[in-house]
Amino acid sequence: MINVDRFLSDIKPGDIAHANLCIGEAAAADELVERIGQVLGISPFDRHVVEPEGETVPTTVPIATIRALRAKLSLKPHSSSHHLVFFPDASALTAEAQNALLKLLEEPAAPTIFILVTADERLLLPTIVSRCQRVRLAAKPPETALQSLESVLGLSLPDQFALAEVLAKDLHLPTVLDSWIHTLREQLRQGDHTPV
Repeated sequence: MINVDRFLSDIKPGDIAHANLCIGEAAAADELVERIGQVLGISPFDRHVVEPEGETVPTTVPIATIRALRAKLSLKPHSSSHHLVFFPDASALTAEAQNALLKLLEEPAAPTIFILVTADERLLLPTIVSRCQRVRLAAKPPETALQSLESVLGLSLPDQFALAEVLAKDLHLPTVLDSWIHTLREQLRQGDHTPV
């Protein structure tokens, strides 16, 4: 599994897997889809978002939606080299829809890049997971944690200890630190040594 920051920095035309499973929050995947669209020159006409529908709770993606998608993908892209299909909540696919999607992943009719997002890959068929490149999405760090960590050096020693105790109990701390590390590495790689 690769991290989304590395995935984004490595995107080049013709160098991206046709099926990608992003594990994390859909909000974090928006940037991924936008970046892929820009780098590969995929116009809005050739981008397709497949979202849950209906009035039931929870909403689902039925097999009819996948069949309609198959019809769209059977045509050449309108003005791009590829279709880009984004599933912001792939775990909402019904079992029948997942089986229909599996056929599309195995034999896309036209050049297509699939981006499936789920918080839990166990909710998808193992055959779908096995056909996708897996990408770990870093959640957006909580703003309060960022503010606390940015100001930690200006605190007195007792306040630093108190803050450390609070942060040690924060379940999001590993994600915050991971995103900082990737941001700082990217800045160093680009020769940018200005503070974040």
